[in-house]
Amino acid sequence: MAATKRTPAQIQIDRIKIAEMLLAGKQLTEIAQALGMTRQMVAYDRDKIFEEWRNTAIEDLDFYFKRELMIHEKLYREAMKGWEKSCQEAQKAKKVVYSGEGNKSTAVVLNERTEVSKEQTAGDSRFLYVAAQIRAKIIELLGLAKPQQIELLMRKEQPRTLKEAEEEIMLILKKAGKKIVEAKPTRN
Repeated sequence: MAATKRTPAQIQIDRIKIAEMLLAGKQLTEIAQALGMTRQMVAYDRDKIFEEWRNTAIEDLDFYFKRELMIHEKLYREAMKGWEKSCQEAQKAKKVVYSGEGNKSTAVVLNERTEVSKEQTAGDSRFLYVAAQIRAKIIELLGLAKPQQIELLMRKEQPRTLKEAEEEIMLILKKAGKKIVEAKPTRN
């Protein structure tokens, strides 16, 4: 007896349920029994779910990457505007009052004027410091920073087997502080 064909809507509903059960730590066999499906159908849907998650994660990562760049660019522009403003001529106004005889409360004002002086300022270097820090972060986000160098210590003798070569490479990467992820074979 052939299994009934699922509609696209039913496939979506099943995949949502499968995803929830996978996240809850359920095994494929448990999921298949709970949903009345074969283990192969659940495995197929699981693979499609994982593929969708990978694609979504990449899209989300790209979105957040672009957003962070835009935020840092805006902060950089603001820091540079602050620097430019701090470099402009500063005007200082000083009120000068000439009065007649007597103390301040009883004096008669004979002449009053305001003296304005302009002086060129060197600018506030804190704005440049902030701008430089932001630029460094942008360069880091873009991956343009100087790559880390890994010191390779070559042995005098060649590794005799592939396993020895792999072990030596893993040791070098561990010394360099690199995270090592085991590669899993993929099905075609």
